[in-house]
Amino acid sequence: MDISRGYQGIPKLIEIGKSNLYPLLWPSIKSAVRAGKAVKFGRIILRKEGLEISKKTITWESIARLHTAAGFLVVELHDKSSRKVPTINIPNLELLLEAVEWGHQ
Repeated sequence: MDISRGYQGIPKLIEIGKSNLYPLLWPSIKSAVRAGKAVKFGRIILRKEGLEISKKTITWESIARLHTAAGFLVVELHDKSSRKVPTINIPNLELLLEAVEWGHQ
């Protein structure tokens, strides 16, 4: 019995669900951030001024790039330093990355 066939469509279903859910969540995230409220994604807090990691706010201007590598969210700074947070400690990492991208458009 090959059960893998039953799961082949699941990634596509997840993408469809996210593409419908994220636009619904974005207005409340955007509104909260613009109002100066913190939006928590586990150990990372999204703020109007930037990202807060380990109780230190990293301003948007100092962030060069965000990416994932080897199980970490890596926040690269313009001064060539970086901060790493284990992705396992960031609930809904993809939504956080989308929110950061949407916020800079």
